[in-house]
Amino acid sequence: MEGLERIVLGHPFFAGLGPEFGAAISGCARNLRFAAGEYLFREDEPANEFYLIRHGTVALELHAPGQPVIVIATLREGDILDAAWLVPPYRWTFDARAAELVRVLGVNARCLRDKCEADHDLGYELMKRFAGAMGERLRATRLTGPRCLRDAAFMTPGQEAREVPAGWSVPQPLRVSRVRRETADVATLDLAPVSPFAFAAGQFNMLYVFGLGEVAISISGDPAKKDRIVHTVRALGAVSGALARLRRDAVVGVRGPYGSCWPVAEAEGSDVVLIAGGLGLAPLRPAIYGVLARRQSYGRVVLLYGARGPSDILYRRELETWRRRLDVDIEVTVDHAGADWHGNVGVVPGLIPRIPFDPHHAVALICGPEIMMRFTIAALRDRGLASEQIYLSMERNMKCAVGLCGRCQFGPAFVCLDGPVFRFDRIAPVFGIREI
Repeated sequence: MEGLERIVLGHPFFAGLGPEFGAAISGCARNLRFAAGEYLFREDEPANEFYLIRHGTVALELHAPGQPVIVIATLREGDILDAAWLVPPYRWTFDARAAELVRVLGVNARCLRDKCEADHDLGYELMKRFAGAMGERLRATRLTGPRCLRDAAFMTPGQEAREVPAGWSVPQPLRVSRVRRETADVATLDLAPVSPFAFAAGQFNMLYVFGLGEVAISISGDPAKKDRIVHTVRALGAVSGALARLRRDAVVGVRGPYGSCWPVAEAEGSDVVLIAGGLGLAPLRPAIYGVLARRQSYGRVVLLYGARGPSDILYRRELETWRRRLDVDIEVTVDHAGADWHGNVGVVPGLIPRIPFDPHHAVALICGPEIMMRFTIAALRDRGLASEQIYLSMERNMKCAVGLCGRCQFGPAFVCLDGPVFRFDRIAPVFGIREI
């Protein structure tokens, strides 16, 4: 018994607990071991014990019919399992499996509950510790778990669960190395990273203006050029307005990259149709760079771009450079124009019936206002493109980038974690619903 008391008081969870409490807990305890793969308990079983992990690793798992096992947390030496013994109905809400040989101290739940009823000081001490531990575990699961817990149906091919990196909430201060004025209210900023910056086409960064706040902005540069981080920003609110007014050598806080990406590699061998509306050309530009860099790997390449008017067209010089290529079909249209405009006038979906591509061997990438994307998808479907061949970027309001705040929830998905790039068939049930 003295040995068990020493183990109890030496466990991090009970640090600072008085010896009288240690004796009470150890009186309900026993040493246990579980072989690798063995379950400590299963979901919905009575929570007859809680466990102090002394050695080894325990995986907390959720099982759903027809779905792969989801690991919601991994516990190690010094951790506890769990608070279900404290509150009715005293049943486990998940499975606990030994990932390797595990040694634990098992504490009889009924024995300890009786002692807590007899000694409320002991009950209060335990409740404080369990409440703090469970709150911390919930916070950690919220940060690292959404990628594992989200419905796999929302994942873009190649997307995998990954943990949020340490220091995710601390922006890195970077210098603005170049500013280009695109339109009256849009500017492109080049930032100078302190080390080579890698990202995938379609991902975004959180840009922080010190003293004002931060905003999610898609990366609009070339993924092959790791010596610069490029963002195109429209002045819409306080933060984006301040970003659009920045000058060279100003300092911006950056954290990222975050989010899913365009299926540039997966589209090899197919025709590629890129369709952008307004500022939506910025998130698509890295994909355009990627496709043109490996042009021989794709079939037809078509770019359709729509703007409100001629003065709102982004990347004019680049569009002209791309137009001069003989292996890319480019169409630019505007909603309205004066007599000096000699191009298309009309909405982007109106161009789709006449563009050349094989609907059975094509991939479409779309970014723009949601109403534009809705009509564009309908026009592509009329051309024979299947829903699983269509990808779109949902430029929703993202505040934290790691699924913590819930501001970008889109049905059962989070745009910052499961997007911003989605395959259309995976969000079709909720895409057309207003107010989602």
